[in-house]
Amino acid sequence: MKYRLGLDIGIASVGWCILDEDNSIVKAGVRLFPEGSSDENQKRRGRRASRRLLRRRQFRIERVRELLYRYEIIDNYNYDFYTNETTPYHIRKKGLYEKLSKKELAIAMFHLAKRRGAGEFNIEIKEGDEESTKSILADNEKLLREGKYICEIQLERFENKTQEVRGNRNNFKTSDYIKEIRKLIEIQREFYPNLDKKFEEEYVEIIEGRRKYFEGPGKNSPYSWKSQEEWMEGLMGNCTYFPEELRLVKIVILLKSLIC
Repeated sequence: MKYRLGLDIGIASVGWCILDEDNSIVKAGVRLFPEGSSDENQKRRGRRASRRLLRRRQFRIERVRELLYRYEIIDNYNYDFYTNETTPYHIRKKGLYEKLSKKELAIAMFHLAKRRGAGEFNIEIKEGDEESTKSILADNEKLLREGKYICEIQLERFENKTQEVRGNRNNFKTSDYIKEIRKLIEIQREFYPNLDKKFEEEYVEIIEGRRKYFEGPGKNSPYSWKSQEEWMEGLMGNCTYFPEELRLVKIVILLKSLIC
């Protein structure tokens, strides 16, 4: 005997029914499953963003490792950057004023590459934004205006046991990290002539380089785009009346003038 299976697929359930050759119901039922929610989507996006940040940080660190090896600051590619004698914050501050050993210089450059701060944006805050990223950046910027570098502020917080040296309160702009980096290299160049301008620019490029949004995950990814134009066209879709033509983007001035 032959049977037929009928399915009623919904967003939170699947109904099913088995019919015989006489169209009589042999068996029927429904399978329920949890409906997707925005909270789950937010968690998934958060985990994906964390994986992306870790992946890009690791790539940045590998590029710094290769740069330090090429300029003979470290003597092997598997160099151990860790020390129990002091902290990277002490070393970074010391490097702004006096000579570092090659070991200390390597540790400072490696540590700076781990966390490069927030990108550039307007940090004007509004009422009610006390704990926002913008307000934290604004508070830290006030301390930097006193003539301090990031490592000096972080070291003060590290030595003051009531404050954390990491976390949201220690968020700085990338440009502030770059100021410290350039100062560190400038001072250490007096003792290590191979830290020339080319090295400085290569290192800064690694730290401040950010992929534009339209570039996607990367050129080797199936979700990347060759250019900004290709990215925009992929978002526009085709016209209802002229399927071979792309729609206008809603924010185009020409479209707004036609609507008015």
